[in-house]
Amino acid sequence: MEHTSSTSAHAGERPPAPAPFGPLPVLVYDHGLDPRAGGRRDHAADSPVEPNHRRERRAASHGAAAPANWKCYLSDDPTAASCVVLVLAMSEPSLLYCHVGATAGGGWVAHDYDIGDVGLPPSYAPPRRQFISQIAAVNGRFYFADTGKLGVLEFTPSPEFSYLDYPHIEFPEGSNFAKSFLVASHGELFDVYVFFKGFTPEILAVRVCAIDLGGAGDERPAFREVGDLGDRALLLGDANAALLCSASAHGVKGNRVYFMHNILEEPDGGPLRVYDLGDGSMETVRPCPGVSELMCKPFWVMPSAP
Repeated sequence: MEHTSSTSAHAGERPPAPAPFGPLPVLVYDHGLDPRAGGRRDHAADSPVEPNHRRERRAASHGAAAPANWKCYLSDDPTAASCVVLVLAMSEPSLLYCHVGATAGGGWVAHDYDIGDVGLPPSYAPPRRQFISQIAAVNGRFYFADTGKLGVLEFTPSPEFSYLDYPHIEFPEGSNFAKSFLVASHGELFDVYVFFKGFTPEILAVRVCAIDLGGAGDERPAFREVGDLGDRALLLGDANAALLCSASAHGVKGNRVYFMHNILEEPDGGPLRVYDLGDGSMETVRPCPGVSELMCKPFWVMPSAP
């Protein structure tokens, strides 16, 4: 993929700044450190929270203390008055949220939620509380996968949890476990499965399934396997996942699933795999081959109009 550009400026004019990444999408490894910190740590903003001694607490007006490990999501287009900004903690069942454009009682709110304990034998005591590790937003609602259910998180305006029956795809013969990614884009919800051979890291199959949420009152979403994405591509990672709706316009091959193969939890996120839905072939790519050491998991930076 080639990308060329040329700019010109008249006398006394400042030439336009170059794009920070070049053509999007790109896979980014952020090694930035907080210069205020004395030791090696991820750069995270720190600001106080004013607790009111309840499970839900109002954050200070100028900001909220971000968890050390977190993910951020939007429920809608950021210009929509109904948009909710959601920050999920990745180590405990807690979240921060903010209603964009809300005038009364605006600002960040911290909330601790309860979706049950991790299903472990009684010998694993004390029990560990489950937390949401990935989520996808469709039409103002957030969705997450739970055991045999599709979780729904709505803000009305406080957070409310509900569940829908969720028909999981059958495992192919020879596979004993899988990794899944929930992806939402333009009102569509997909569940992408990477199946592994036995209990090994070897990839056996990749399946893309579309979830038809139907009406708000439906108890069981429709579930169908997708065999052709057309000119679209799925970009998946531990940090985020997205659907590129016009792959060729951005120099990316369509009808493919790009995902990080990191079942062994390698610190660099593992290699990038490219799965072709058309012929079932798989390509392995090592990102940043000229960099000797990558000590963080990457994330995708997407174009504003994918």
